[in-house]
Amino acid sequence: MRPLLRRWVGHCSYRDHKPFYLGTVVAESEMGAVLALQDLWTKISPHPCPSAITAVPGFLILQPEEAT
Repeated sequence: MRPLLRRWVGHCSYRDHKPFYLGTVVAESEMGAVLALQDLWTKISPHPCPSAITAVPGFLILQPEEAT
């Protein structure tokens, strides 16, 4: 039987800063998602990992604004 994988988004924050979202990663569990989000952060940013990362089931979708 294969593991049940799902998509996760990180709700992240640094002390004294507004929270932000990071993602999307695929993992089997919430803990696995947090580890995958930390790994993603180290690949995309030279800054230290956020002080708090909460894994939220789901994924980010970007929809471009329509040109008027």
